[in-house]
Amino acid sequence: MATVTESSTGVSFPEQQTFWKNGMLTCVGVGPRIKKIGFVSIKAYAVCQYIDVKAAAAALAKPGCEAAAQALLQGGAFTQVLQMQLVRDVTGKQFSDTLDEVMRPLMKGNEADLDTFCAYLSAQPLSHGTQITFMRHADGSVDVALQPGLTIAGRRLGDTLWTLFLSHDGPTPEARKAWLAAVAKLGA
Repeated sequence: MATVTESSTGVSFPEQQTFWKNGMLTCVGVGPRIKKIGFVSIKAYAVCQYIDVKAAAAALAKPGCEAAAQALLQGGAFTQVLQMQLVRDVTGKQFSDTLDEVMRPLMKGNEADLDTFCAYLSAQPLSHGTQITFMRHADGSVDVALQPGLTIAGRRLGDTLWTLFLSHDGPTPEARKAWLAAVAKLGA
């Protein structure tokens, strides 16, 4: 099976993968989450985005345009997955507190979904090697895969999660760059 490896963490993701409710999705890029604390850079996780390439190519308004690729990834009506693999031990509370801090200002309503999401993650043991999968369906609902999993039906949480990871100052700039470049090439 072909893989895509994030170079700074050494984490590999399958180039294509079938997730629990959908057909084959394709990796459009990987990147690390590196948190800077003072002068120290700490690797937290590697992240990969998978998309339904055929649906994305059909929906891409302007092939070759990074802005169109970003708009498509932020609001595309097709299945998308963000899959993270932790490269250090962290408590569920630490992980959820970090997401809560950056996502709450972006939520713009229905923060109850974010509260449910963060409460779920807070209760999880998250150790080195743990994979966390966020699947965003065409209807905007988000499945969170750890065992047991969680589904949040509201669209706002998925919109916010993808907005965060696709923002210029988001947590994984290398991954964002790879995703936009790959999606911009669709249909070209």
